[in-house]
Amino acid sequence: MKLFIVAVPLFDENMEVKAYSLKYLRGDLPLGTARTTAGLDGAMFSPGIDILNTVGLKPFTNGKKIFVPINQYLLLANFADDCSIAPELMVCVLSKDFPLEPQYLLKCMEMKQRGFSFALDDIEYSLKTTVLFDLADYVIYYTDTKDFGEKMLEARTKKPTAVTILANIESQELFNKIKGVPNALFAGKFYSRPLSTGVKTISPLKSNALQLLKVMGSDEEPDFAVPEIAGHIQKDAALSIALLRFINSPAIGLKRRINSINHAITMLGLKQTRKWVMAAVATYLAFDEPNELTRLILLRAKFAENLAGAFQLTPQSSDLFLMGLLSLLDVVLEMPMAEALQQVSPKQTIYEALANRQGDFYKVLDLIYSYEFADWEKVSRIMIVHSLSVDVIQEAFMDALLWYRDLLLENAS
Repeated sequence: MKLFIVAVPLFDENMEVKAYSLKYLRGDLPLGTARTTAGLDGAMFSPGIDILNTVGLKPFTNGKKIFVPINQYLLLANFADDCSIAPELMVCVLSKDFPLEPQYLLKCMEMKQRGFSFALDDIEYSLKTTVLFDLADYVIYYTDTKDFGEKMLEARTKKPTAVTILANIESQELFNKIKGVPNALFAGKFYSRPLSTGVKTISPLKSNALQLLKVMGSDEEPDFAVPEIAGHIQKDAALSIALLRFINSPAIGLKRRINSINHAITMLGLKQTRKWVMAAVATYLAFDEPNELTRLILLRAKFAENLAGAFQLTPQSSDLFLMGLLSLLDVVLEMPMAEALQQVSPKQTIYEALANRQGDFYKVLDLIYSYEFADWEKVSRIMIVHSLSVDVIQEAFMDALLWYRDLLLENAS
């Protein structure tokens, strides 16, 4: 099935990812219906669950809980019998139009007894919905609605044990204001946006990594001998380990295990080594940030590279990969993007896309931003403007997801 699908992270007050929310939309739905986030169209199956069964949970969530929209038809079809996700890792999300009829509520209770959790999506507490709140482990409210505070307080009073999820948090500033809400999780674009003020002092280790990234990714092609490249990398043991893990992962597909930087450069060549050095450095820079940033950096890089052909940018696919790696540099360094990019001096096309949101590269980035936050209406508009098919986008993202899964296999060993 043609499908848009992505997992959106849920953070605690310390910016640690605790779970993910699965967002998906059937790709054959017309533009105006894109706001039906999960494509719950009355079918007796869930394309989202089908994808999870096929690909596995790890690429989407790193093994953490997944929130999945569920409707009454899926419950009647006993979808859990064929679901490969462990009950303790799956949260069934019920929407406000979920029917309060005995046969459906009985199915929910049976699911609870099997170990599944339940979340209520923007459902107000009332005498009528009390039965749902009795089931609920989580209650979701949206910060961009006028009365979310009142609804949240009412629900927390009636069901204090349920975890509150505050969604659609647009800025770091708003997150800082509400992160003190007890027993809550937070979702929105805030985690990929830097503070609007303040500049962080760059640590010596990050400074060394930035210098290497600058040399490897600048307009001027590096012309190092193998020992020189190895020398730069081997100055930092953690960076050396990160690079070797990348190179030995199933994503690369080498038959022989590589045990040294010199061996890596000899086997891969300068072009491929350059790519993996940049990937290792970019993720290494985020080592003291939320784990979600590392995941997002790598997914953006591969997704952008995979979209090169669709945007007639195939010769610049490696530059699109680097653009994805640098797309969170402002968050990692806690400074405006223009200042952060000065630390690495990337090509002008990358700078224009990331700092000024202009140019051909930004067209790719705009699609990626919209996709990862499940803004399906904007994704649809971009597709129309650039004559893109659902198949192309789906294949590009799923390939990036599987590639990331293969990277995890080595890094988990």
